[in-house]
Amino acid sequence: MSSIESGISTRVREVIEGRTSEKGRVKELERLTGISENSWKNFLNGQQKATISMVEKISHAFPEMAFWIATGISDDQYGHVTPKWYSKYHYLNRKTTSSTSYFKEELRPLNEEIAHLPKGLEVLAEFDILKADKNDPTPKTRKSALLKAFRWMHVFLDEYVSHLGLETAISAFNDIRGEAERMKEHAENVNETRAYEDLLAHFAEKKDEIDQWTSRVNKEIDERMKQMKTTQENVNNKE
Repeated sequence: MSSIESGISTRVREVIEGRTSEKGRVKELERLTGISENSWKNFLNGQQKATISMVEKISHAFPEMAFWIATGISDDQYGHVTPKWYSKYHYLNRKTTSSTSYFKEELRPLNEEIAHLPKGLEVLAEFDILKADKNDPTPKTRKSALLKAFRWMHVFLDEYVSHLGLETAISAFNDIRGEAERMKEHAENVNETRAYEDLLAHFAEKKDEIDQWTSRVNKEIDERMKQMKTTQENVNNKE
């Protein structure tokens, strides 16, 4: 086994140990991946390395760790984490939860109903029941686009706003917040109301931070104005 293969097998094992229960683990792995219990037993007992199929299926089951499995490098700032990071911070970090939702939606296979929807819309249009738009994406695509937008809004709020000047930060915040509000109906249509509410909560938290930031800046300005006034008064008194 090459060092690369060994490293990937080790990381696959770490993901399994970190994200599945010890009791009934091989049954859970079979359910998650479609790969037999015996194959997983052989892998976990060290009798074989992780196969390409195992790596692929585990990466699909836990897409937020797929980048780390393949490379050994984490990128938690943008949702690519390790089992250790995941277990400690995942439920406290919206960037990761929004990234995971987006990754899983992108990986979800198109089922027959969704695959046939464009044709169904055309048929309905022929009967003037529904106006069909051939360029209209499928529900999966629309949902993926929504979750991707939500994900990057979370990242923007956490990683970019604080690095802008105050006026620019407020303007950008308001613009992005307005875009999020316009997505409410879209979120409801694809059953992602919870993701929308989670994003609004994140905006509320960031708004509090911006308000505190504004207060600090105003206080600093007031202090400087007082200092300038005191300095000017001292100069006038000396004259």
